[in-house]
Formats: sequence, C-alpha cells, structure tokens
Amino acid sequence: MRTIRLLIGSAAMAFAALCLADIGYKVKALPEQQRLEVTMTVPVTSSTTALQVPSWSPGAYVLRDFASGIRDIRFTSEAGKELAFTKPEAFTWNVDTANVKALTATYWVANNPADGAMHYSGPPTYLYVVDRKTEPCLLTFDLPHGWLAVLGIDERRDGSYRAEDYDVLADNPVTMGDFLMDSYSARGKPHYIVYRGRLKQHIDREFVMRMCRQVTESQAEFFGGLPYSKYVWHFSVSPAMSGGGGLEHLSSTQIGLAVGVGPSTMYLCAHEFFHLWNVKRIRSYPLGPFDYTQLPKTGALWWLEGVTDYYASLLPTRTGWFGRDEFYRQVESNVNRTRSNEERLKVSPYDASYRVGEANNGRGNSSGFGVNYYNTGWLLGLCLDIELRTATSGKRSLDDVMRALYDQCKDGRPGFEEESIRRELVRFGAEKLGEAYDKWVMQPGELPVEQQLEKMGLSMRLRMARDPDFGFSWTIDDPSAGLRLTTVDPSRAEVLKAGEQVVEIAGVSMRSATIRSLRDLASQVLARQQVGTELSIVVKGEDGLRPVRMMLGSKVAERLRVEPAPYSNPVMQRLRDAWLGPAREKTEAVGSLARLELREAA
Repeated sequence: MRTIRLLIGSAAMAFAALCLADIGYKVKALPEQQRLEVTMTVPVTSSTTALQVPSWSPGAYVLRDFASGIRDIRFTSEAGKELAFTKPEAFTWNVDTANVKALTATYWVANNPADGAMHYSGPPTYLYVVDRKTEPCLLTFDLPHGWLAVLGIDERRDGSYRAEDYDVLADNPVTMGDFLMDSYSARGKPHYIVYRGRLKQHIDREFVMRMCRQVTESQAEFFGGLPYSKYVWHFSVSPAMSGGGGLEHLSSTQIGLAVGVGPSTMYLCAHEFFHLWNVKRIRSYPLGPFDYTQLPKTGALWWLEGVTDYYASLLPTRTGWFGRDEFYRQVESNVNRTRSNEERLKVSPYDASYRVGEANNGRGNSSGFGVNYYNTGWLLGLCLDIELRTATSGKRSLDDVMRALYDQCKDGRPGFEEESIRRELVRFGAEKLGEAYDKWVMQPGELPVEQQLEKMGLSMRLRMARDPDFGFSWTIDDPSAGLRLTTVDPSRAEVLKAGEQVVEIAGVSMRSATIRSLRDLASQVLARQQVGTELSIVVKGEDGLRPVRMMLGSKVAERLRVEPAPYSNPVMQRLRDAWLGPAREKTEAVGSLARLELREAA
C-alpha cells in the first residue's frame, strides 16, 4: 500500500509540475534556407490538445492567411512518437494527446534575410494552445554564431525570454542577425534603436536618437511615467525621403523608416509610441485578451487610432519640435482628406470603427469602413479638445479625458466600456460635451472644424497658392552623389533625364554626410526659389557634368489655410497658448518641406 501511495503521489506531483511548466518556443534561424524553424513544447492537460495560429495581428484590423505559412508541421510525444491530428479549420490542429505528458510541435515559416538580418512578428510565427493563452510562455533562440536577438521582453540570465502569457509573447516582434543598434535611457529605463536593411548605413543616427528621445520624454511627461521595463524601436530602413508605416506593440514598435527621415517621420514615431498607452493600455474591452480567430468589434477606433494621431501632431508642437505653422498644415491635411470622401455624410465615425471588419469584402482593413478613422478621428480630437477648453475657460481639456481613461485601464485592468469616452467628456465638460459626442461621433456629417478653430482665434479659408514648378521629382540613394531624378516633366525632357544626378542647385553643392541632411539642404534651397526666375543646376549624366538653366513656371492651386484671425483677442490667445504651447516661429525648412516632400519619390 505504501508503495502504491508513493507512486500515486509521485505521479500527481509530476503532473502538477507539468501543468505548472511554461509553454516553450524555440526559434532557430536558418538564413541560408530563408526560414525559421519553430519547436513548441506543451505540457499536456487533456486527451486532445488544440493548437491554432492567429488570423490577424492586433493593431492591423485585417484577416490574414497565416495558416498557409505554417510548413511541414508534425507533432510528437515526449517519447518521440508521432501523434495523429485533424484539421477542422485551416488555422486549427486538433492533436490526439491521450496518454501523452508533453506535446512537441515542429514547423517552419519562411523568412527572407534582408542585408544579413532577419525580423519577424509573433502572430504569423507562434501557434497557441486553445483555451490556454493565459499560461506563461518561454522563448529561446538557436542563432548562427555571432548573431544577437533583440525584443521588448527582458532577457533572463540563461538567455531565455519569459512572457506572462501568449498575448505578450505574440506582441513582441524580434530582430536578429546583422543590424545596427543605438541605445538611450529615459526615466531610468533602457531604449534600443535597431536598424536593418541595406540603407541602414545612410541613416542620420544622431538625429533619430534625438527624435526618439524627445518622443519618449514628452509622452512620459504627459502620462507621468513609462509602462514598461525596456523598449525597442525596430526600424526597417526604406529608400523613401519621408513617410512610412508602423505597428504598435506592448514594449516596442515596428516601423518602416524613411532613410531621409523627413518631417512626417516624427509624426509616425510619435503615433506608434503614443499607442503604448492609447490602444495597448487604454483600450476597449474587445482589444484584449484577444480572440485571434476573428476581428474585434469596437466603435472606438476613431479614438484609439485617430486621436492618437492627433496627439502625435499636438505633443511635438507643444514641446517645440515643430512650430505652430506645421500643426496648422496638419489640420489642413486632415480636413482635405476627410472632406474628399463623400462617405463621411453617410457613415459615422463610430460605425466606421465598429464595422471595419465588413470592409474589403469582409476581410477588414486598417483604415475604417467607408470613412477613414485616422483622419476623421484626428479632427474629432481637435473638435472635442477645443470644445472642452472653451466650455471650461481652459480649466479642462482632452488631456484630462485621456489620463482618466488611462487611470481606468492601467496596471493590467480590463479595458474601458464603449460609453466611457462620452462619460469622461461629460465629467470634465458637462452635458454639452455629451451632446457634441452624440452628434459628431455617433452620427454621420460634417465636423465643425472652422467653427471650432474660430473659438481659438484661428481662421481656415481657401487661398490661392502660387508655387514654383520645377518640372522634376527626386530622391536620394547616396548622399555623396547628389539627388537622383525619378521623374521629369515633358517640358524639361530636352535638358533633363530620369536617372541623372543633380549635384548642384543655385550654386550649392548637393552632397552631404547623410541622406536626411541632404534632403533638408535640397528642400531649403529649392524653397528659396521664386516663380519667374532662372534656376541653375549642375547635372551628372552619361556624358559627365553639364550645367542646366531653366525658367521656373508656376503651379496655381486653391489651398486651405489655417492662420491667426484678425479678430483674435487675449482670451483666445491664452487658450491657444495652453493648447499648442508657447508660440514659435516656423523655420524655413519646416515650412517648405510640407510642400516639397509631395514631389519627392515615395
């Protein structure tokens, strides 16, 4: 009897220990084979173990066929025995684990190295155990000699990375291999800037460091701290002069970084970083824990994406990275984009968010159903912010609403209810703000941007703009070689050819140390040119250097312009200062780049 009891007790202890074990993931990088091999180990708790791969990535509201990327999958027991399985859906594997203590799944996913580095996201790479996503996960790597891996989870002494659950594991992309890395500290926490891609050597790393640090410090000040132990900027360097795209994560971001690091790059970085709070912590209930089999339904994406975009413009203005004129250009841009879409008169911002899964024939998109919740949400942030400020004589603002929502959701608390945004608006601005919410958010129609700006002593009107017509667009491949012409208008075809290099403009050499500094230099020189004057450039073509002179014609167009109104008074000025920060003069470079980058190659 004693022997039997000991055996039963030992078995029970072993089973308990197995149940407490982490779900393991080992990722082996095979750059020459352009693949990642994944080994997943699962403590078995039932006779059938169901595994799935996500059908979408949080932050990108589009259904994806990640299942087709899971190759050569096989399942074995702790004894190495092959286990049978069925597939009720393309993204599900039901494995027979009767009398099995530990399940091992092995498979590979394609991953093409870029200039010696490999990068991957969690959802297409990691399977999860159905109904067990809350269990801890342990990640290890098998890397080629000399390779390092960087991700937003703290490394343990043995080189492994432990995530508290699958959601955290999947929300931490990984860069490994040959990359460049810089670091800085903010609020006592380490931050890593990781560059990959063939153009990474041409990045102005000092400038990017200042930009990332400014974003970090200003937003930490806004929210009163940083909600992570470490942070990683994963930058894939693209040949563009400005712009790009990104995806937010719990303690990192993935960004396609324009090698020219143009003005919109700051907005992109500020947007993705602000998501650390607004989306990752401040979120509606459907946005975590996640159901990876279907897109979430939330009517708050206009707030989570659009108002995030609003603050990505507002905070750099308040802290002096940009002057007010650049913020006004952002107002104009968002008004133009929103009002060019007739669906705004048929679809409310709430419905554009809630019905995003119906877009693209039921596969969803990352912009909204009918109406773009980025542009519309940006303007809603502006209108609600001004309404709060003017209704309370400057005592309250949208900042208070954002921080109140953070207080509701921080420290791992559940997300907010859909009506919480309205409730907080009313709390700080009385029922007038509730009425504004009901009209502007819940109903389709035109947002009263002009009327709101007038309350701050600003006017927005159509103005005739007359800009020089250079007749060419350009990009930069090598900052020591000048500007490469990407397109040439027919009117310039006799003197210029696409592919040629411009090495001098108006007597100024078009060579510099970095692509960003050359982009700034070229944009400033071009911005000084006047309609009706002669422009001299030096071009390097197949036959060597040649001078080119051209008369500058003009492009005339109507443009929305936001500017201080003549009726602005001291009360409006004080409200404006509290909203945008101290008034700062626009620089010539910033003022011109907003226009000139439209002629640069994407």
